[in-house]
Amino acid sequence: MKETRWKQRFANFEKAFLQFKEAVDRYDSLDDLAKEGRIQRFEYTLELAWKTLKDYNEAQEFITKTQRETIKQAFQINIYKTKHIPNAQTQNTIHAQTH
Repeated sequence: MKETRWKQRFANFEKAFLQFKEAVDRYDSLDDLAKEGRIQRFEYTLELAWKTLKDYNEAQEFITKTQRETIKQAFQINIYKTKHIPNAQTQNTIHAQTH
């Protein structure tokens, strides 16, 4: 069950991330209201990101409660340096955004 849960949440995160990326890419053509909506997309994407990591940690039998603990544990198990991210398109997008 735990293994499936993080994968389901990751699928939702991936959709949210791609929607956020679209809003970032189209920033110059957005009106003020749409630009404000971009902030909500960021917040939603960030929330899904840490909850996905939390579920992944739990699937690996690491229990974390806060965002800080969750992200710290993800770094400790090297999730960002390995190929734990199941979709290559998202992995490449995340890599491009961080470099």
